[in-house]
Amino acid sequence: FLNFIYLGENVVQDFLNIQKILIAIFNYHLLLDGSYIGLLKSILKFQSILALSIEDSYKSQGVKISRKNIEIVVKQMLNKVIIEDPKTTNLLPLELIKLVVIKEICNSIKKYNSNTKEKNKDKIKISRFESFPVFKPKIFSTTNSVLSQEGFLTQAGFQNTKKVLTKAAIEGSLDWLANLKQRIIVGQVLSSGSTFFNSK
Repeated sequence: FLNFIYLGENVVQDFLNIQKILIAIFNYHLLLDGSYIGLLKSILKFQSILALSIEDSYKSQGVKISRKNIEIVVKQMLNKVIIEDPKTTNLLPLELIKLVVIKEICNSIKKYNSNTKEKNKDKIKISRFESFPVFKPKIFSTTNSVLSQEGFLTQAGFQNTKKVLTKAAIEGSLDWLANLKQRIIVGQVLSSGSTFFNSK
């Protein structure tokens, strides 16, 4: 008899490579939904699978933890994609790009191509259509996801504080205090909720 399994369900009693699971889910949605929508759907599905797995492991040890905390960490771990083929964009192969930036790139390419189609209808020749870059999701460890943040205060607040601050001082780095954690460390007004709008 046939047994149906869910996508991402454990079939063997062995350690799983979560990057391979993420890529398998992404490839499935890539065929169904296209590159960008497939990326978003696969990341959402993988986030829920990973968050449930982490929550179950805490519960099995008798530890109560808020699911919101787990979801925030998992979201940071899946914040970037890796470029495989830049096509006509100015990106580099194997470059790590934030999801927000990929969204903007895909939207601008889509808008450019639709404008090109309209101009071609009016019999104005346009040189070429732009093509979407080929990318795949990448999962980072919690350490790497924090250390790849833009501001050095977030990195210093996590680990290797002396090393991160020394490097920032030598390079003359600036931290624009854009993230919540950085503002908490310095004691500034938090950039969230009604406090943020009242401080403007």
